[in-house]
Amino acid sequence: MAGAAGGHGFSHRHPNRRALDKRLDMEIARAGRTGDPLCLLLLDIDHFKAVNDEFGHQAGDTTLQEVARILQAGLRPYDFLARYGGEEFAVLLPATNLADALVVAERLRATIAGTGFTYGRLTISLGVSRLDPASGAQALMMAADNGLYRAKAAGRNRVLVGKLNPDDPSGSARL
Repeated sequence: MAGAAGGHGFSHRHPNRRALDKRLDMEIARAGRTGDPLCLLLLDIDHFKAVNDEFGHQAGDTTLQEVARILQAGLRPYDFLARYGGEEFAVLLPATNLADALVVAERLRATIAGTGFTYGRLTISLGVSRLDPASGAQALMMAADNGLYRAKAAGRNRVLVGKLNPDDPSGSARL
């Protein structure tokens, strides 16, 4: 039976958006207590529709599972990967500043681009944001989404810092 996020049970083995929301609240609370930074990556598989169109939805599900395994292997045990919807994933990076989050994002981008998948080569686009404790979860998500949107608009297969305030050079998720 298909999971709520679509596919053939994919969401039963990998955390979904609901699990992400719960973990995000927990990590924001932790960051508030400890003063540690928290970063978010939102990523999208570039041209994923072509996999479904050319090979079918079962191939798409296989591809999503392969991508998830590779992403998870590139993260620390306490980082959190979840399927965000469609071909999008979210990664929470606790105790990680923006510079280090960019290194992680670029490493994940390069790993995916250099991997031969069952149904061909893939690339991903990523948006990166850093928590501004005064602005909260929604701003963190919006900023990462802004970076993802701009990465796709700039040609895909790249990492960009999301900004809610175009004048903010740090890329903070500040409203």
